Amino acid sequence: MQSSVKIVLNDNPSAFCPGQTVTGRVECMFASEKTIRAIRIKFRGAAKTRWSVKIGKHHMAFWAEEIYFDQEYTLVEADRDDHVRLSAGIHAYPFSYTLPQALPTSCNQIHGKIKYKIKVIVDRPLKTNFKDKLHLHIMPSLDLNILRNVQEPFSYSVQESITPSCLCFKSDFVTFAIFLPVTGYAAGQEINVGCYVQNMTNVNVKRVQYKVIRAFEFISHHPHERSKLSENTIASCKTDAIGAHSEKSWTSTLVVPLDLVLNFFNCSIIDVEYRLEVKVIMPFPHADLKITCPIILGTVPLLGLDTNMLGPPRQPDTIPTAPSVEEDIPGSSHTTIHVEEVRKL
Repeated sequence: MQSSVKIVLNDNPSAFCPGQTVTGRVECMFASEKTIRAIRIKFRGAAKTRWSVKIGKHHMAFWAEEIYFDQEYTLVEADRDDHVRLSAGIHAYPFSYTLPQALPTSCNQIHGKIKYKIKVIVDRPLKTNFKDKLHLHIMPSLDLNILRNVQEPFSYSVQESITPSCLCFKSDFVTFAIFLPVTGYAAGQEINVGCYVQNMTNVNVKRVQYKVIRAFEFISHHPHERSKLSENTIASCKTDAIGAHSEKSWTSTLVVPLDLVLNFFNCSIIDVEYRLEVKVIMPFPHADLKITCPIILGTVPLLGLDTNMLGPPRQPDTIPTAPSVEEDIPGSSHTTIHVEEVRKL
């Protein structure tokens, strides 16, 4: 057999929780007798951000690092000025390490990473060392029940004037409204979105599309503080066209997978936010209508609340006229159409 060293965990779940004890053993497999100085094991968790910006003819690197733990232990060590001889075969050395309580979720993005790893080194005099490395996936819990305002429903509506291609006709309106029973959802939980579209124009609405967008902010400390933004869509769906002079009410559902939910409350150089974006897509040259709602994604769902839609949202009593096409409210994919009402006007 070929000589090597390997880290073996006693229990290897898909993810570890902060405060959990990691146990295992270091297995040294030697084809012949080996002379070593020591066997050391290291536990490290850190966040790093890095990107570059072109300034003139040069590129300047911006970066930051945040260390959560960095500890090394010696499993085997020779006396001073001496060596340890290990016979051919397999030698096993147990270890255990308790993770700190406050840790952010493991993350691997282009401009920022949060990594947790175990590294072992068999230190050999005048020889190439044997090494092994094992990454741990950390997923802290986020209980939505301890957060403020996530139990509150969300509703908003916009109205856009559509100018007909023939100027002999007057302008008509597209009215668009959405409703969410809450703004906090656990991973794997259905996000039910009630939607209402009233199309009083002579053109068809092409479709309504939904996106759950995850937005990152990466922060640098060197050479000075600066931030970089990045975002991606983690869940999406769409509905069919809505004809001219008709209205439609329905409830659509999106589901966010567990591995896409991140908790960075204990990280100061990477932040993440989530938002639901619902857009009414109009044919060219008409502008689209969009409503954006910030949401919180966690791991423990809200208790005692029914997040299922009881039916499609009703036509709003009053519709504010949107000053612009896009409305931002401060603050994989799975699709199901639960309820649908279509009426010709």
